[in-house]
Amino acid sequence: SGSVLEGDCLSCADVVTQVGKMPNCAGRSVRVPRGLMALRGNTRHGLRFYRCPNAGACPGGDMVVADNLTQNQRCAGGYDDSSAGCTQCATGYGRQNLDPFECVQCGRWDLSLVYFLLLPVVPLLLAVRSASQTEKERMSMVIKVILSFGTFLATIQNILEQTTIYRELRTQLTVALGLLEAESEAGGATLLSASFDCLMGGHASRWHFLGLQTFHCLAFLLIFLVLEIYGLLSRSESFGASWLRRTLVLGNAFLPAIFASFLQWAPCFHMAKEPDGSFESFSVFQVTEPCGFVMPWMPLLGLSLFLLLGPLHWAFMVSQSRKWKNRKEYIGFLIAGYNVHCEWWEITVLLRKTFLIGALVLLPVSYAPMSLVIATVLIMLAALVGHMAMRPYVDPLMNLLEGGVLTYSMLALILTLYLMSESWTNTNKSLVFFILIGSNAVTCLLLLVVFLFIALRRQDSSVSRSAASTASTVPSVPAG
Repeated sequence: SGSVLEGDCLSCADVVTQVGKMPNCAGRSVRVPRGLMALRGNTRHGLRFYRCPNAGACPGGDMVVADNLTQNQRCAGGYDDSSAGCTQCATGYGRQNLDPFECVQCGRWDLSLVYFLLLPVVPLLLAVRSASQTEKERMSMVIKVILSFGTFLATIQNILEQTTIYRELRTQLTVALGLLEAESEAGGATLLSASFDCLMGGHASRWHFLGLQTFHCLAFLLIFLVLEIYGLLSRSESFGASWLRRTLVLGNAFLPAIFASFLQWAPCFHMAKEPDGSFESFSVFQVTEPCGFVMPWMPLLGLSLFLLLGPLHWAFMVSQSRKWKNRKEYIGFLIAGYNVHCEWWEITVLLRKTFLIGALVLLPVSYAPMSLVIATVLIMLAALVGHMAMRPYVDPLMNLLEGGVLTYSMLALILTLYLMSESWTNTNKSLVFFILIGSNAVTCLLLLVVFLFIALRRQDSSVSRSAASTASTVPSVPAG
């Protein structure tokens, strides 16, 4: 096969050995396929080819090889052309927090900081308020199912963006609405960004990620400690009840993300092989750092902290609370709404969320989308089988509702897996894509209808009870 450079140079067969793909090369011209990137090496071997971990960052194209390597753009917009495999972001861009190979445009730093500080506040306060109730109302439990399904939809969206059919449809839409593309090329910047790189003003290390993920938990822990001291001084609540409820909510909200930050020391990747079959690995979340020595103590430390503060602590509280008076005042967040034999079920919900976010860290969606979908299918399948076997809720409607949502979630993931397959024709993929998007919308609508129905029934019941109470308190007038 032809050579890439004149003289003592790299042959196309060697390129296949390096990256597993054959570029179209003849003489001094090279057509680099999508997903590959070529840089001039420091040796007489000429070009060095890399298999990009994010294929979308390497659009490929024609390049001319001469004394000076010339190419208009090796990487897609937002990626650093000088980085091997387009693994680093260009100036003004930052990595997505759970996908280090996907670069997003940075916004205004002050707005991004406010967004970071306020993002978890409202959901956490709502969760604390819900936990303060001794019994979970049906409506609040439906809200929990809706929020859980919203998280699933966000995961599906990230995966779909890596499919070929999504990119093709997006390109067609952009061409049809050329104004959108013109506005993008005009330099319209986003107002804010959730990227930790943008927040830190540069490349955020794994230690930065860990610190930022634990910031909210520690801040709220300090606030709750102050409130607990104030409550004890005013004697407004039972000793320790509010503190225990709030710390349980904190663990449920932040432990999965904190554990995922510890996992960032685990995954590695490589972009090219040497002729002898060896390759050099790099850290996924620190692409300039070789993975010659993996530090397993960080993931193990994170796992130990997660188990100690999460599942083991919760199981201990459920077991010990059976001896307490007014136990639901203390741990109603864990046990209210569940059958007696399933009072520990909230632990499985925590584990499911942790497994999902852990899969996103170990299998970044732009690098290993197929493996991520398969792992997510297995997680959701285990959740569905466990739910159908145990039926943990006292309320039959809640068992039916969450079982239906879990069933649909698994089917949607299977359709997503089909979309990522290379065996289907484009026509079939387009059909499946629109079926998936439409069914997502219908499921959201059905959940909203259920929520509104329960809310209206609750309001009618409250009005009826109020009317009955008023009638019973009206004094009777003696006859005559």
